[in-house]
Amino acid sequence: MQISQLIRDGYTILKNVFNKEQLQDVCSLIDEVIEYAEKDLIDPFKMFYLGHRPDQGVLYDLYQRHPEFRDMAQNKIILDTLQQVLGEDIFIYENSMVYKPKGKRNGVPWHQDFISRRTEPIKYIVWIALDKITKDNGCLKVIPGSHRLGFLPWHTVKGETHHDRVNKEYVDESKAEYVELEVGDVLIFHMLLLHSSDEVHTDVPRRAFRISYQGFDQIYSPRATPIVVRGGKPKSLASRFSLSNNNYKKILDNMDMQINKEINLDFISFLFHNPQSKVAIFGASDSGKFAYHFIDTYNRLFNANVIVPYFLDNAIDKNETYFCDLMTFIPNLELLNNVEKVILASSAYREITLQLISIGLESERLLTIFY
Repeated sequence: MQISQLIRDGYTILKNVFNKEQLQDVCSLIDEVIEYAEKDLIDPFKMFYLGHRPDQGVLYDLYQRHPEFRDMAQNKIILDTLQQVLGEDIFIYENSMVYKPKGKRNGVPWHQDFISRRTEPIKYIVWIALDKITKDNGCLKVIPGSHRLGFLPWHTVKGETHHDRVNKEYVDESKAEYVELEVGDVLIFHMLLLHSSDEVHTDVPRRAFRISYQGFDQIYSPRATPIVVRGGKPKSLASRFSLSNNNYKKILDNMDMQINKEINLDFISFLFHNPQSKVAIFGASDSGKFAYHFIDTYNRLFNANVIVPYFLDNAIDKNETYFCDLMTFIPNLELLNNVEKVILASSAYREITLQLISIGLESERLLTIFY
């Protein structure tokens, strides 16, 4: 029931995962951390993690800073549920404590988490309720099923705490539901689920330990390091990242050009797991040519047949390749229906990504060649 709801509605609640006694010490610790941060004392971990923002109601990277939070993030019930949507290999992408500071502008506008990171894999967010969380003290509002809309158009409001927001015309608030939680309940939701919370001013605390989890489709963390909480055994890694360093070096040594950038291992892994695939390359100048020649060299050395039917550059003369610019695909997106991946090799890949997604290309089919 919980998994079917998570897939259908984009969220589910696991009841009574923790009891009050288990959370008592954590709640006391949070009070101490907030008091320390409000005094603006030296944060010895700030060179590694984000600094706490008590004015905004966010305490960052508590898993790394305080061992009291680790058992919570690695709870078996939570991970068993996540495994059904993320697979057996799971890591913590980032984590924080979120609460409503009294007397501050603590409302959160409608948004999708990680809305600006459209080339990264899907994440699931976990909220562990440390207090009873109700409409009166600022529980989440969600629009069930909205995650199935994919990434929505958004804008940035400079100077605001929650600055990335979904455009209002894409939010049907008549469908919104309040998600109330008891102490120890766990809310799990898809990163693209539309959610917000009201501005409240009450003495009743609303604290939740928030953790975002991701599978091993791409291993990256925006700060600190990825923290594996399930799986990650060599057998599993070999199934995903089977390219040996010697084979990788062999390709580079046999290319007629070099580039001073770090290549995305997901791109290399895709080639070696899909030697008969079709890909499009969106690149220009040296980056685009490098991607094209890397695939060509891989085909030649390893008897593969990765075909590049579309290449957004006019720098290479290959009869079998269709050269074009991005505008060609705006009215003709079906041209990309027969390719497994769109390889982004341009330095402007973020802008290209947003344009492609805005005209309907699924984000899972995009893959960057460089970190």
